[in-house]
Amino acid sequence: MQQEKILQIWDSALEGITFSLDKNIDPCQILQLYDHVSWLDGNETEETVKKMFLNSYAVASAYDKETGKLIGFFRALSDGVGDAYMVDLLVHPSYRKKGIGKALVKLLSSFLKEQGITWIVCIGVPGTEKFYCDCGGKVMADHIPLRFFGEE
Repeated sequence: MQQEKILQIWDSALEGITFSLDKNIDPCQILQLYDHVSWLDGNETEETVKKMFLNSYAVASAYDKETGKLIGFFRALSDGVGDAYMVDLLVHPSYRKKGIGKALVKLLSSFLKEQGITWIVCIGVPGTEKFYCDCGGKVMADHIPLRFFGEE
């Protein structure tokens, strides 16, 4: 499936919302969305979030058609061959429960699959299992997510 076809499916699926696979997103809007969902740790700047997004392999984003406002995104880190890790699924609180998050997951994972990437994972916080399974994800019972904090 071509990228344009994927976008058309999701643009027509949710009234008033448009989707994009363009990584070049206004860093001011990114910071505002992170702030609305309280994910900021205080060190982010327009320059750092711009770098985060441009260094991502792919970014799926959602915009309010009427205002042009960024209302959600999901990005992927990848080697571009076999593995991708999807991170930072954010949807503005006033736009939740409308299917935007699910659309972003499916849009990004479909794009990655189209690129030939077959090992696509994300780690959700406890309680999000049902959401990700409803989006086509499978719990990896034989794998344990690990986090590294550097030298201690």
